[in-house]
Amino acid sequence: MSSTSNLRASNVSTDNISSKPGLSSIFLIDVDQGKKAYRYDVEIMASDNPNKGWSLTKGSVDLNRRISSELVGIYVKKNSLLSPPNAYVYDGRSIFYSSAELQKCDAVSISYSEVSKLIQQTFDRKTKFNVILKPCQTDNRVLDLSDLSQYEGNTSLIQEDRSLRTFLELAIAQKTLESDKFISLGSGRLFKRIPDGCPYFRANHITFHSGICKGVRIVKGNNNGKVQAAVVLDAKVSAFLTSQTVEKTINDFMRYCNNQSDSMEKLFNFLRGVKVQCAYNRSRIFSIGGFGDKPLCEEKFERTIDGEVCLVSLIDYFNDTKNIRLNNLQFPGVHPAGKPNEKFPVEQLIILEGQKIPQEKQSPDLVDILLRRNSIAPSERHHNIRQSGNELDLWNGKNNVLSAFSIKVQSESNDTNIDVRPLPHLLYRNNREVAPSDDKGDWSRNSGNFLVPASFPQEWLVLFDSRYRELIEDFIKRLREKCFEKGMNFGNARMFPVAQNLFDSQTAMPIATEWRNAFGHCAQEKIPFILMIDSKANDSHGLLKLFEVYRRSKSIKLITQQITTETVENILVKGHRQTLENIVNKLNVKFGGLNYQPILAQPQLPGLKKFEQRFDLSSGNILVIGYDVSHPTYKLHELKKPRLNEPDLEMKMEEDEFTLTSVEPSVVGICANMAENPHSFIGDYFYQTSRKEAVDLNDLKQRSRWILASLEHNRPKQKLPQYVFILRDGLSEGQYEMAYRSELTAIKSGFELHNPKYMPKFVLVIGSKRHFKKFFAVGNDVDKAENMPPGSIIQEKVVRPDVFEFYLQSHFPIKGTGKPVEYAVLTNEINFNCTVDELKEYAKLLRYKTARQDHLEELMFKRSLYSFLMALSFNHQIVSRPISLPEPVFQADELAKRGHANYLALKRFFPNEVPYTNEQHCGHRLADNAQLTRLLSYWGDGQLILKNRF
Repeated sequence: MSSTSNLRASNVSTDNISSKPGLSSIFLIDVDQGKKAYRYDVEIMASDNPNKGWSLTKGSVDLNRRISSELVGIYVKKNSLLSPPNAYVYDGRSIFYSSAELQKCDAVSISYSEVSKLIQQTFDRKTKFNVILKPCQTDNRVLDLSDLSQYEGNTSLIQEDRSLRTFLELAIAQKTLESDKFISLGSGRLFKRIPDGCPYFRANHITFHSGICKGVRIVKGNNNGKVQAAVVLDAKVSAFLTSQTVEKTINDFMRYCNNQSDSMEKLFNFLRGVKVQCAYNRSRIFSIGGFGDKPLCEEKFERTIDGEVCLVSLIDYFNDTKNIRLNNLQFPGVHPAGKPNEKFPVEQLIILEGQKIPQEKQSPDLVDILLRRNSIAPSERHHNIRQSGNELDLWNGKNNVLSAFSIKVQSESNDTNIDVRPLPHLLYRNNREVAPSDDKGDWSRNSGNFLVPASFPQEWLVLFDSRYRELIEDFIKRLREKCFEKGMNFGNARMFPVAQNLFDSQTAMPIATEWRNAFGHCAQEKIPFILMIDSKANDSHGLLKLFEVYRRSKSIKLITQQITTETVENILVKGHRQTLENIVNKLNVKFGGLNYQPILAQPQLPGLKKFEQRFDLSSGNILVIGYDVSHPTYKLHELKKPRLNEPDLEMKMEEDEFTLTSVEPSVVGICANMAENPHSFIGDYFYQTSRKEAVDLNDLKQRSRWILASLEHNRPKQKLPQYVFILRDGLSEGQYEMAYRSELTAIKSGFELHNPKYMPKFVLVIGSKRHFKKFFAVGNDVDKAENMPPGSIIQEKVVRPDVFEFYLQSHFPIKGTGKPVEYAVLTNEINFNCTVDELKEYAKLLRYKTARQDHLEELMFKRSLYSFLMALSFNHQIVSRPISLPEPVFQADELAKRGHANYLALKRFFPNEVPYTNEQHCGHRLADNAQLTRLLSYWGDGQLILKNRF
């Protein structure tokens, strides 16, 4: 595993790389040398009976943490454990750190009268609480907060002890959480308890809360040879469920849905999994599993009265035993997850505070609101980040917890240096070279004819609704003209006005049998391409893409393209020329063409070219493989946790009140430049075990073998590439070892399986945008933060010291604050084998007076890699601007989404044709992933050689 952590870039005036001052959301942390934290294990028991008790230190509900935190605070005071300036850090569960070693840890009993109203409302008056601290028995009981030695090599990359980082993350939030003004969602997110002033305009069941994302990482620091801890901050707005009765939420939701025909189904899906507590017994907490199948007034259950089993109505039970008169009698009762026979009235259930609405439950208008609330200008974002630091009391000297542990966060340490590299140019037909704009990187007004124009099939179909015939014919005419202008052969478009027959006239839902007949006819006629033009109100895209791959016969795969009538109207009536051009761009690459070719950015000094442009795809010597995994959404399947005051020591409370799982498969998208042109990326997908982030190693091996077979078939006269770049998307730092040790090995095994003599050099790069680090350029007004320009790179101070890490922003955000890709190079097997004279020449060009040989070679690799990744981000082909991710990674992500959508379409429209194994999970059959891949992937049985981009 190669690292360039020791390399320091020189200030080179001979190059065309400019340097700009910048700011980040990363602030350095100082800790006094030798300062220690002492760890203890916390146990809190509650009981209303001398012979029974239950633990309160397990479970993730915010209410549990608040209760445990209050009881620990009382324990510390009653025992007089810590006096100022000492303090403690507590995770709300079972881990406690003190700034001084505790002299005694006696158990303390806390009575009902000593606790706050919050706890009194949750427990019976007879309840007593017993709190005890015990010295932790693990090796890291005493934590040296200044010891970062494990990060000075590269072993921490795969064997990190996260104890120190975890402590710092807890310590940073401790004082803020003690104020009880924030809700804690895990260790990294805090949200204000009081909602923002802007309510949800559609209904009151949703509120918006401003929050703080935080984390701690270890970075290079200020170039003094010592690594440093740093806190990462960001500001965020999220949507939460309003803490109110379920009845009121139901009324709000139904009003929001305008009582549409499917409102009840949407309501049940929205509330399933929501945590609630009983109004008459706040300690009874559960997750909603569903609703009864009859009105509450008809619900009855068996109850023993005076030794006899009687059938009692739920209404009478509440009236007689709880003195509660129920009013909402027509709505079904709620049952807990995993307990369908228990029913609770909606008016007596309160939605617990602090429940963020998951993405899969967010309506389109809510998604739009959150995007607008979070897509804010860089200057505002930077202000909010600093405000987050103020709310955490990080740098105002008032944080007694940080002071007790000798922790200081440097408020002005977020300055950083931004290297702005030149952008690649774009090569069109007739050697027309186009330069993108420096400020936004786009070239939409300056594109040319396609470099490699493709041809439509000789015969192809246009499926459309006959009611729009005139509109569609005008559009096809305009499309033909644009294709001719770009150099494409248009073929013969056969107009087929049957689109309206494919949908139910009343519901506009697709009629699956009609679709099968229509596409079966196309297969018989050997139609290779279908353009479908219909209204966006029709639910047609899923089926169209399904039939692109799904055939019972072994007929050729279809190429399809869908355009909505609304888009056609925008092009013809409103003159959206760029939309038409994007459609033509997409069609050309679908048919195997290449719109343009990125040219690696030219160094200012011609002599540098041979050193820093070694990764040019045009040479055919570079193979790039990108892959990513798409997971299905979670599902609720059973209750795992007892109520908060369950008096049973044998029952263990799980991490969550319900277990989240899914029986639907995950999908791996994989893509490579294995087409005839080395700049053209094509790919496919396969199915694997649900919610498994690690890619199935056997499938990955077979796909790697298939990539080489496709490459040899499409470029038979060329040698196999010398260098193989593996671009893996979406991994967290804790998953690096998996990619490095397992997935890379599987890819190499696939290559060896195909050709044992083929031994290329591999580079494994992890690229991710799943982080909340922010970077800003400083404008002419030094107090104003701006978006970084395309080509910006951050490679010092805030990057990891134990791996070659950097941030690269290739695009310019259309709206809001840009987010660069975080790259980590885990493997670099490339050795340029430069001679001493070549290295001297390279050093002279860069004006290095003294430089070690290995440093020069690493610098050469780094600068070559930057240009290479930048060019890949300019290779999307469909839009005339760079994208934020390298094209193979972006395409792999889209392919994984396509695979998931095709599975859902098959399950929805042809449920009896989904292949299943004999295995079950939580009562659900598991899909046969291998058979599913054969049915729905583009490669089918694994023998098909792909030539087109789908």
